[in-house]
Amino acid sequence: MKLKFFGFLFLISHLCFSQADGTIASKLEKYKDTNLDSLLHHSKEARLSRDACHQLLGDNGEAYYYYKLEKYDKVIPLIEKTIVKSYALPKEKQNDLCIIRVIIGAYNRLFWTYKNLGKYQKAYEQLITSSKYINSITNSDFDSFNSIVNIDFSKAQIKKELGLFQDAKFILLGIKERLEIKLKGDLENIERNRLLKNKANVLNLLGKTYMALNRKTQDLKLLDSAAISFKKAFKSAQLFTPPHPDSELMYALRKTEVLIAKQDYNQALKLINSYFKISKGRDIHYYESLNKAICFHNLNKTDSAIYFSHKLLKSPVLKKSTLISIYDILSNQYLNKNQLDSAYIYSKLTLEEFNSARENKQKTYQLLYDNDIEKITELNNSILKKEKSKNLTTLIFYSIILLSISSLFLFKRKKYKKEISIKSDELKEKIVSEKLQIQQPSIQQQKSKVNYNIEIELEEKILARIEDIEKSHDYLDHNFSINSIAESLNTNSTYISFVFNKHHDQTFKQYYTKKKIEYAVELLKKDRAYRKFSIEGLAKEVGYNSASAFTRAFKKHIKITPSEFIKNLKK
Repeated sequence: MKLKFFGFLFLISHLCFSQADGTIASKLEKYKDTNLDSLLHHSKEARLSRDACHQLLGDNGEAYYYYKLEKYDKVIPLIEKTIVKSYALPKEKQNDLCIIRVIIGAYNRLFWTYKNLGKYQKAYEQLITSSKYINSITNSDFDSFNSIVNIDFSKAQIKKELGLFQDAKFILLGIKERLEIKLKGDLENIERNRLLKNKANVLNLLGKTYMALNRKTQDLKLLDSAAISFKKAFKSAQLFTPPHPDSELMYALRKTEVLIAKQDYNQALKLINSYFKISKGRDIHYYESLNKAICFHNLNKTDSAIYFSHKLLKSPVLKKSTLISIYDILSNQYLNKNQLDSAYIYSKLTLEEFNSARENKQKTYQLLYDNDIEKITELNNSILKKEKSKNLTTLIFYSIILLSISSLFLFKRKKYKKEISIKSDELKEKIVSEKLQIQQPSIQQQKSKVNYNIEIELEEKILARIEDIEKSHDYLDHNFSINSIAESLNTNSTYISFVFNKHHDQTFKQYYTKKKIEYAVELLKKDRAYRKFSIEGLAKEVGYNSASAFTRAFKKHIKITPSEFIKNLKK
């Protein structure tokens, strides 16, 4: 009887713990994007669970907590510990769906952490590792669709960060099409929710990519495309069950970005003033201050721009990229007020923060990389000129006083003027020196545009592969491209391009176009049989899919068409 009673107690206890574990998992998901303090509390609670997977979910939850706070030094060891613990489990347990999702989630979090740190090579390595892991999964209940979509989405993120906007757009449009096809099927609510969330994320990134393309090309139509993408993302988010609490606010923030890009600052301010009504209790002061500072700055409302900039500087969650922009606004606005000391201080801080961001490989606003450094440099020159003008005015004033008192001070006045001039020249020289650090890049940097920190081992692999291509004539294959090399080395095309440009005087495309044409010329000279080929047939021999593309390339390099070249050989 006692044994039955204790057995019953054990059963009740087990059921209670199992129910609690399920509750813990749902709470982790619930508080992930709504309440970080609650997320941390329930993550620690999950570690006390008897279920190994819930313990690992607790580790992942805590890592996400630090990730949201941008404390990346704490995220990486927690995630790596989670992965080690997952692989230490028995093989049959590793094949459990919950553990599979933990491992994929861990690799995903590592990717985002390294990406945010600007360590793109390490971020890309996580995608490769995650892809290999997904391909190794033997659980028949595991659907790899969402995981593959997430990896492709992450690749698009990397492409966008590296300025390869067209590549990013192509990937995102492909993901969007796949998701829309999948959503037409008969799905459970949980799966539909997951797909809708992925679709919203893809559309939002697509919108940001269109905006980045607009900054690069100044094509205003791209801003309309961005607005449409953001709106579609919002509509997708409205279909969540339950609806995401912040979807309306996030949509308003993205609409604000588009309005600012369109220079419609008054309309943007109206939208900013609506943040509070749709915030649902969320702290919106950071976004409100940032966007108002930008709008008032561009509307030349100096006092308002300065007020909101200083308000933003007090924010505990201020990002380094934002800090650079706010310092730049303050330096400009203090210059407008003719407060040259403050203008110079903030201009100098802008340059210092920019250099710090570059040295630490942190990503700043793309607009800053593209245009704003030139503006900052111009601002420094303007401040310097006004400072010198002010000094000169003061000098003349005191010189008149000195002359009126006594001619005995004439010599001292000249000496004083000379000292002021020397100091002014020294100041100018110092500022110019500082500017040169961020102005025109070297010839090598111009070729590569970005100086990536590539490991020597990877660079040697790339160079060895390029050497193999030369020997094997792989460049004559119609599928040959910079991407095909990247895939064969498990790296990305940007690194291939960087290494190639570092060791050649031409771009990848220019070099291999020339090699193909040179090979075609040799074929025609050495083997008469090729002179009887059609232009299309000859084009295919050297890797071209069309006769017209081959003819254009041939004429560009040889100055005559392939047909004319063959006729000359027959003479």
